[in-house]
Amino acid sequence: MLLKKVRSRSAFMNKASENKTATVGQHTAQKKKKVNVLTTFICIFLGVAIIFGAALGIMIAVREARAVAKYSGVTMDGGVANFFASRYKIEYIGALRDEGIMAYDTEQFFESLAEDGKSYGEHFLEGFKDYIRRIIVANKIYSKYSSLDAADRSCIEASVEAAVKYRAGGSVDKFNEIASKYGFDYDDFLAATEMLYKAEYAQLILYGMGGENLKNYSELTEEYLATYSHVSLAFVSTDTYIYTDPDTGLSERLPLTADKKAEREEHIASVTELINNKKSNNGAPVITEQTIKDLQNKYDSDKDMNATGYYFNPSAEKTAEFRVKFSSVVEKSYEMKPGEYDVVELAVPSDDGDGYDFVGVCFIYKSECASGAYRNTDNVFFSDFYQNASNYFYSEAIEELACEVVFTPLYDELIRPLSVPQNYELFITGWVSGS
Repeated sequence: MLLKKVRSRSAFMNKASENKTATVGQHTAQKKKKVNVLTTFICIFLGVAIIFGAALGIMIAVREARAVAKYSGVTMDGGVANFFASRYKIEYIGALRDEGIMAYDTEQFFESLAEDGKSYGEHFLEGFKDYIRRIIVANKIYSKYSSLDAADRSCIEASVEAAVKYRAGGSVDKFNEIASKYGFDYDDFLAATEMLYKAEYAQLILYGMGGENLKNYSELTEEYLATYSHVSLAFVSTDTYIYTDPDTGLSERLPLTADKKAEREEHIASVTELINNKKSNNGAPVITEQTIKDLQNKYDSDKDMNATGYYFNPSAEKTAEFRVKFSSVVEKSYEMKPGEYDVVELAVPSDDGDGYDFVGVCFIYKSECASGAYRNTDNVFFSDFYQNASNYFYSEAIEELACEVVFTPLYDELIRPLSVPQNYELFITGWVSGS
């Protein structure tokens, strides 16, 4: 289409050039008139531009003057801040209760002291400011790389209308009456909703759905890969062994005889001694990577994982699943440095109905992550790699810029977050598609 347009324009211009000589006489008589019209048009246009620019400047100045917090052109006024305070208080108290702390929206509770000696009120005020910073920075990121189109604005407006309809019977006056106790009104709610919308989608704008945009930036993905612990694991059971039927290929766990159990325990003791020798650097024989491979092949390790090893990360879904039964293995892997060896004792009960239990030890060897390991789509430990990388870098970006958010003198004059009640009434429950 673009090529077609270029060709059409070129043909038109060539045709105009051919006719130019024949029409010079006609154009000469009209030239003076056209110059006057053009001059008038330019003057009018410049006048409108100056007026519009002045009006825009006034609007920006007013917005800046009303701001309680701002960063690089993004501002938040008092009413919007009060809305966020009314919602943040719910999150804050809920988070404390999740930790087993009996938190309440009372003056007495907020004056009480947390473990670090600060009052819960002080923690709340600090946390709320950080919350505001994150929202403002997220809005700046959104505005830098995108802008609201008609569909976005329609969605925001429809979502607000739904809230007004559900909570205030569709009446803005009724909505304002309810909102007054929280310190905001309908216009503040609309502005806050737009900020929430931008904050929610800023990460998607930057990194794409599921972090897919990061696939084009190997430097970043390798940086995130470095947050993983890459370990080779050799499991040795001390009460059962795996028997595979040569005819059917089916495997089952059978109890060890007393002799076999003693043999395994002796082997475990000798390998543990090799680990201790390496740690103490006493000159005696030490464990090697080949020792781990031999243990993997001889005993109870998952043969499918021996080649690639395990990749653990606190944010990864599969790590969390593995950690349910083998938490000591995962935690030990985080403590170790590449090149180190260790061993943990295990007693995993089959308490979730899966019929699996394990008693024995796990030998661990930690090594550097293999470059590009996350590209192996068959490795379940990277199933959510790009999404988690997106979360990681987005959080870093927010933290890096949050310190640049400025709280104006109006914040201390107008905003009393501890006095704002918890708002269970007026909020966006979900985004509604606009018409």
